[in-house]
Amino acid sequence: MRKLILIQCGAAVLALGPRIWARSAGQDAELRPAVAEVELTLGEKETKTDLMNRAKNQARAEALANANGVRVDSITAVNNGKVLLDLVNASARGILVEGTFRELPPSDGFRYRVKFEGKALPPRQIHLDPSFTVKVAVDQDGVFRPGDLMHLTIRSTADASIHVFNVFADGSVTVLIPNRYHTDKTIRANTDLVFPSPAEEQQGIKLKAALLPNQKDASESIVVIATKEPVDLVGSDFKEAILKEFDAGNTGGITQLALKLLRLGDAAWTQSVETYRIVGVR
Repeated sequence: MRKLILIQCGAAVLALGPRIWARSAGQDAELRPAVAEVELTLGEKETKTDLMNRAKNQARAEALANANGVRVDSITAVNNGKVLLDLVNASARGILVEGTFRELPPSDGFRYRVKFEGKALPPRQIHLDPSFTVKVAVDQDGVFRPGDLMHLTIRSTADASIHVFNVFADGSVTVLIPNRYHTDKTIRANTDLVFPSPAEEQQGIKLKAALLPNQKDASESIVVIATKEPVDLVGSDFKEAILKEFDAGNTGGITQLALKLLRLGDAAWTQSVETYRIVGVR
C-alpha cells in the first residue's frame, strides 16, 4: 500500500496492514443488495493487472448504481478515500459495503469478466449542525518537499472527540489519531490541538512527507471527523500495531464508520478536509 505521509518513531517507520471489519448483527436490515457484472477489453497501453482493477472498480460503481438508482459518475467514488473525503455527498448517493468478486469466463489475456456481489447503504440526505464545526490546517501553506515534517492544527467550536485520517491519492486511508502513542481523542472548544506536539516529536513521533519512486508530486488530504460525544469509529487494534489502515477497495471499515455516524444523528458530528501537495525535486 502506498504511504506518502508516515508516522515515524525514531528510525523505524511503523504501520499496520489493511484490515477488514465484520458487520455486527442487525445491520443487514439497513442494506440493499448491490450486484453488477462487467466485461472489459484490454486497452492499448494497459496491463492485465490494470484491466482487472478497472473492471473491478467499474463493477463496484455499477453495483452501487443498481442498488440505489443513483448514477456514480466516477468509478473511484466508491473507494475508501473518496467516501471519507465527503461523507455528506457519499451518503446522498449511497455507500457500498464490501462485497465479493467472482471471475467469470471468458477471462483471457485480452478480456476480463467479473461479477461483484455486495450490499449498499441507501441514499440519505445529511444536514449537519452549522454551529458545530471543526477545522484542520497544515503548515508550510500546504506544500511539502520529500522529507519535510508536517504539523496539523485542529480546532473545534465545541468540546469534541476527534478522529484524524490521512487519505492518499490511490484512495487508501491511514488513521493518524488515535494511534498507540496518541490515544486521547478529546479536543476542547476553541483551543488548538497540534499534532504531532513538541513533546510527541521529542519522543520521535513525526509526520514526514514522502513520494513513491519515480513519482514527481502527489496531492493528499487530511480528514478530521469530530463528534459531540465520545465514540469509537475505528476499533482498538491500533493499540497493538501503531496505525490502522484501509486499502482503497476494502470498503467495509469505512462503511462501518459511516453507519456509526448516521446512527449518532446529523447534529452530533461534523468533518473537515485539508488538501496538501508533496512536490519532488525537478
